[in-house]
Amino acid sequence: MERGLRVGERAPYFRALAAGSGREVSPRTCAGRRLVLIFHAQSTAWTVERVNRAVRERYPSSEEVVVASVVDL
Repeated sequence: MERGLRVGERAPYFRALAAGSGREVSPRTCAGRRLVLIFHAQSTAWTVERVNRAVRERYPSSEEVVVASVVDL
């Protein structure tokens, strides 16, 4: 059975590169900041905008929270 992480729980190591900028997203590069990973299909990309908007209303700065989406193409 799969489960998510609890708040404050250490994430397993992963490394992803942004397609456009080549920016690395990993626990190391996001250390000290909250990280929201959104896994979605191409057909549900609109959800990323909604989640990002909700996060940015509470945390306007990417220095506080990094939001990254992972698209299942």
